[in-house]
Amino acid sequence: MSHWTVNDIPDLRGRVALVTGANRGLGLETTRALATHGAHVIMAVRDLNQGHRAEADIQQTVPDPSIELASLDKVDRNARKEYDRSAAARLWQVSEALTGVTYDALRQHSETR
Repeated sequence: MSHWTVNDIPDLRGRVALVTGANRGLGLETTRALATHGAHVIMAVRDLNQGHRAEADIQQTVPDPSIELASLDKVDRNARKEYDRSAAARLWQVSEALTGVTYDALRQHSETR
């Protein structure tokens, strides 16, 4: 039985991912892996200074990454809800690529519970 690795991630060019906690730990490594495979990654962070350091780290290790910072602490609740809604549709594309689960299938599953 083979084990899944980040090398198994498909080509994600044209896809968008939102990663919370993207300035360190698992969030940083998730951002790096998705960007390496071509996704545009929105790095959601609470501290922009730490976010800028993480962004610089990724730019040093990933050739021409498509990344942007989003501060979660500086966005008011209503603006954040609107941002979440607009990003949600784009994020389903990444989820579907990684899991094979479509939005409709997930919605049908939720409605039957």
